[in-house]
Amino acid sequence: MMNVSRRGLPAVLLAAALCAGCGEPQGSDVPIYIPDDAGGGQDQDSGVEPDVGGDPEEDVEEDAGDDADAGGDAPDGGEDAPIELFYEDFHRVALSLPVGTTLRTPFELDELSTPVELLVVRELRGFNEVQNTENERVVMTVNDASFVGPEAGWDREELPRGSYDAYLENLGGASGTDVNNYLAVKIASTPRMLATVADHEGTIEEFTGFLGPGQASGATFEAREGYAYVLRGVRGKNTVFVISTDELPKIENQEPFAFIRTWDESDPELAPEPTVLNLEPGEYMVLVANNAGDERHHGSVMLIDEWLLK
Repeated sequence: MMNVSRRGLPAVLLAAALCAGCGEPQGSDVPIYIPDDAGGGQDQDSGVEPDVGGDPEEDVEEDAGDDADAGGDAPDGGEDAPIELFYEDFHRVALSLPVGTTLRTPFELDELSTPVELLVVRELRGFNEVQNTENERVVMTVNDASFVGPEAGWDREELPRGSYDAYLENLGGASGTDVNNYLAVKIASTPRMLATVADHEGTIEEFTGFLGPGQASGATFEAREGYAYVLRGVRGKNTVFVISTDELPKIENQEPFAFIRTWDESDPELAPEPTVLNLEPGEYMVLVANNAGDERHHGSVMLIDEWLLK
């Protein structure tokens, strides 16, 4: 029997048990896109760019556009309409960054003040940061003081209107056999709801970290009556499940288990986008599992917000 930790401590979980719960991954490629400016959204060839220094070794995704609705499927007749979430992506990239390469992406903030989030999974020795273009002041970063080893984490700031640059660099000289050149970075506005619909109570749980091959770890939270729960993050190359904690004995015994939502190889590595979880009151877990099958450590970042419905 194998244990799955409830508060972020990794424990071994066989890929066979996970696949029993979710079926075979479908797999899909993300369109190649070099994020050399904040606009567009069209696929384009990954030719050499001045900031990049070479073609990415893996796929890149970028989506910078208008407010998006992450409320889920359209309701059936007679059902309550899904809760609308509003947010905007400024930078999205998942790729293997060659050693010595720097990737720079400019983006603009048009509102007087914008809550912005930086979510990072970096499996290489390097750094990632957001600078103000005018004064080159670093305004956001994730654990980059020493520039060594892999990092997974998030930062949140309320940034004034202006121009910004996201910098990602692979310094090379990675330490440890579990470190590679992969990174996934998402910069977006903090999801919000209409003030007439709900009040933000705060981020109640998070998962940030790396898992070895066959390992799984989770973060538990309590869903309460009259509240909505929003999950978002960067799965990297791991698989993410939302489960009731009642399913944990099945997982520990490597039996098929039920899940409420999942994001796996059929989804972009930058998933999940902000998603309202339709939950009855009770105890739940966001379970992150490394069943990538490539014998490497992989990182993920997951955040769970609680909203008081009106």
